[in-house]
Amino acid sequence: MTNTFEGRPRDVLPELRRRVPVLPWDDTDPAAWADRAMDAAPLLAVYGPDALRADLPGGVLDLAAAPRRVLSLQVAAAAERRGDGRLRDHALGNRARGTRSGEPQW
Repeated sequence: MTNTFEGRPRDVLPELRRRVPVLPWDDTDPAAWADRAMDAAPLLAVYGPDALRADLPGGVLDLAAAPRRVLSLQVAAAAERRGDGRLRDHALGNRARGTRSGEPQW
């Protein structure tokens, strides 16, 4: 597994080199690979905590709440970086509506 830092590839987990292909990742998303809370965060956004409570073990729902709170901001930041003002404004609007809703997932 590799990541790029200042344009240069570097090994992140060299011990996995013999088990998985080397991929040139340009962001930190793979750091959350196999993290159930990160996987559940978008589900929490769509279905809400009550619908997921029976399906998520232990504290996964609680852990998913933190990344859930920043998903819209991540989309807005990525849209801004690529010059997509329409998507940025949509994501920020979602964040504002969620915050005003008073739901605990926001």
